[in-house]
Amino acid sequence: MNRFLCLFVLVCSAKFSFSQIKNDYVITSKGDTIRCEIKEEIFGAIKYKAEGSDRYIKVKPKEIKEYFYSKYEHPYVSIIFPNGYSTFLERLETGKINLYQQLRTSTMMSGKTAMVSSTTDIQWYAEKGESGFKLIKTNHIINISNSKKDRKATLNEFIADNTALSAQFKDADTYAFNEIRKIIKTYNEQALK
Repeated sequence: MNRFLCLFVLVCSAKFSFSQIKNDYVITSKGDTIRCEIKEEIFGAIKYKAEGSDRYIKVKPKEIKEYFYSKYEHPYVSIIFPNGYSTFLERLETGKINLYQQLRTSTMMSGKTAMVSSTTDIQWYAEKGESGFKLIKTNHIINISNSKKDRKATLNEFIADNTALSAQFKDADTYAFNEIRKIIKTYNEQALK
């Protein structure tokens, strides 16, 4: 009985210890990787506390080029758009072509009825080499500055050096996000061969 109790306590202790390990990190604009604890505040601000520190520091796109918060599945990368706007995008795929996602939730409240509604805009960007970030998909119904045809052409330019995949992409009936991600994933896998 004592052996069983001792083994049980040992297993529970080990499980508790491993559950406390975090894989959070930030990479500074200078390229330093800092292991840390990351937290998300009420209105979405991300802060980190370096190991051994007692102070949280706000994660800013011009100071941090990447962070990984173990609460989420993918790392977030600092992006500075040509107009100077900076933010973090979730990097969904990494390879010769990188795929990023940006979520923006807007909440509105009607004054007369006190009804609250929210919408989430999703934009997907791709990047190949030094191409910069190019919008390739959005859930907006209308996008005046960048048509669906233009976005498809951009993605096709990125995969054009893989003629079989490019032909498959051109023949596809859909331009759904899952298909786009599959194309990019396949391209990256084949580029490694």
